[in-house]
Amino acid sequence: MLILIILIYAIDADSKFHGKAIDVILGSDYILYTTSKNVSEFLVVLTRSKDKDIKIDAAEALEILESLFAEIQSGVGCGRIFEP
Repeated sequence: MLILIILIYAIDADSKFHGKAIDVILGSDYILYTTSKNVSEFLVVLTRSKDKDIKIDAAEALEILESLFAEIQSGVGCGRIFEP
């Protein structure tokens, strides 16, 4: 299961855990899934953060999430990275 922190690190190119999160997502031999709770928390982290470098609007957060899931399904990589 993809937990929230892996999703966050996967889009945060500045994180020291970014590469490992990508490896977990793209290097998995398992079918990956997440919960609606993780998805909603992901959106909250991106849209309601007190850190102005992270906070983005809801439309962009949804776009990032959709892009991330599309890339996970295709196995291509996480090209739509959130960069503050």
